[in-house]
Parts: sequence; structure tokens; C-alpha cells
Amino acid sequence: MTQQERNTMGEYWVGLAQMFGRDLSKMSLKIMLDAIDDLDFQDCMNALSKWAQTSKLGRPPLPADLRDMINPPVDDRAVAIVMARKIDKSVRDHGWAWDHGIMGPDGVYYVGNGKPFATWKEAVLEELGPIGWATICQKGGWLQTRNSANDMEEVNFIAQTRDQIQSTMQLERQGVDLAKLDMPKPKEETHLRIAGKTDALSSLTKIKEIDKC
Repeated sequence: MTQQERNTMGEYWVGLAQMFGRDLSKMSLKIMLDAIDDLDFQDCMNALSKWAQTSKLGRPPLPADLRDMINPPVDDRAVAIVMARKIDKSVRDHGWAWDHGIMGPDGVYYVGNGKPFATWKEAVLEELGPIGWATICQKGGWLQTRNSANDMEEVNFIAQTRDQIQSTMQLERQGVDLAKLDMPKPKEETHLRIAGKTDALSSLTKIKEIDKC
């Protein structure tokens, strides 16, 4: 802001404080103006005017109040619901293909947001971002995620995933780099062709060994 804008806003802020029966010292006013100096002047004036018209708090606004009015804080729950639905859609869109990948002329690849990637993790990060990736890790991997989605009612899966995402968002705020979390891909499903009794016995033994893992 220019000095003229600061002066204009300062005069308005002092008058607004007096309307609520408060006095602002020169030092307090300077601190408050410094705290919002990076914001747009007209946005701040609009917020001050709106406070005068609608506030029932009985006090003048603080810098944090103006910031929240100009840039409303994001509702974690609303964001988590959107992300949970994206994860649910990825289960429907990719399913088995995110377990094993797609065989192409140059080898196996994974699709995220319509783009090919060499690894499953890259595809997930592209389509769902770090929070989506960390949530899938929290669920135990992709196989467990899609099994849950297939076994549960859609509304229940989304609600469960929403809660997990909200806890994941708290980790991000604590400084955890979610993209660095790792979860190995689930073991590939074994497709067995049974040709005879001997092969059948061998296959059943193999299945039991897999179940023990």
C-alpha cells in the first residue's frame, strides 16, 4: 500500500473503533496497518465497511478479521469430501490397472490424469496429489483402498476416507512431506491356469502360500 492509502485506511479504522467505543493508539494503529500491508487497499476498505454494516461483535476488526473476510479460510471438511470423492472416482476409473499397470510397447505404465507414468506413485501424485497419496498409504495401499471401496456403500467409503484425509491434512500442517511417504504396491494377483490334477494341486499349494503372506 502507498502511504496515502495507509493514511486513509488508518483514519477509517480509528473512526470505526470509536463507533464501538474504543480508542486506538498511534502505535496500535501502525501495528495493525503493518499486519495487512500486503493486502489490496480496496479489498481492505471494503472489508472495513462491511464490518461497520454487519458486525455484532461490539469491537473494531483486528487484522486477522480482515484477512479472513478477504480470503476466507478453507473448510477442511469440505476439502476432504472433495478429495474423498476423487479417490472413489479413481477406484472406479483405474481399479486393477493401478495394481499392475498397463502393458505398452515400451513396457508397463500407469495413467494419472490421462498421462502415462513409469510408476504407480507418480500416477497417483499426478491425479490425487500428496494428500491423496498419503491417504492411500494410510489405508494400507491401493489394493486395500479399492477393496474397501468395492466392499462398502459408496457413501460410507467416502465418509471414512474423508475422516482419514482430515487427519492427513493435520500431518501436512505439522510439516510432514506427504509426497515422501511410501507404501509398496500390493502383491500382484496370481492368475493360474489349471490343466490337470497335478497342476491343480500345485496351484492350490501356491494359493495357500500367498494367503500366508
